[in-house]
Amino acid sequence: MLNIAVCDDEEMVLPYLCEQISSAFERVHMEVRIDSYSSSIKLRKTIENRISYDVFFLDIDMEELDGFRLASFIENKLEEAVLIFVSSKEEYVFSSFRHHPFSFIRKEKLRQDLEITVTDLQKKLKCENGNDRIILTDEQQNSYEFPVQDVLYIEAQDKYICIHTTNGNQVIRSSLSAAEKTLKDTCFMRIHKSYMINLHMIYAIFYDKVVMDDKTELPVGRGKVQMLRQRFCEET
Repeated sequence: MLNIAVCDDEEMVLPYLCEQISSAFERVHMEVRIDSYSSSIKLRKTIENRISYDVFFLDIDMEELDGFRLASFIENKLEEAVLIFVSSKEEYVFSSFRHHPFSFIRKEKLRQDLEITVTDLQKKLKCENGNDRIILTDEQQNSYEFPVQDVLYIEAQDKYICIHTTNGNQVIRSSLSAAEKTLKDTCFMRIHKSYMINLHMIYAIFYDKVVMDDKTELPVGRGKVQMLRQRFCEET
């Protein structure tokens, strides 16, 4: 179960916001517990009293303590928490980047943005689950399982693919296109005709290459860097 805090000082808006968030998670069959706060100061005091949440939906324009300052406090106290800003002012989206939010939801497009955000969050949590595994098959339909958190990247090698992991490599007879189809809607992304990477194993992204956690440098295909940066922000 996900523990969620929703903070918005517009008391008439807050119940509706919580209702829409709850419905969005129900549609993807995720169990959540939602606590609502009309006071950002009260939420801060709650966290100070060692009560934590997994996900925070924060309005930005709040009189007592605005959403950005509250986000900074949460970042210092709960490093793993997921921050999601909810605002009627789209011009705040760029200012929000310094807090590395998981998403920015526009109140005018609440249902639409919530649906995308919740679906992406479900993918992120599934991929981060320590017990989550990927299963790839070869041309003879033999199955190979790998813990997601162990896989760095997958490389095309002629008629084979090589799965590079933190514990060594595994070569199987298959195509990268087949692996890409299998790993659709996961934290893996194809960045080049020869490479697919685990977005959670990225160390750095440059204009034409990505550096993985083991310091391996891989080329990024033309036109894919922007999409890679976007997917990386969504996943992490």
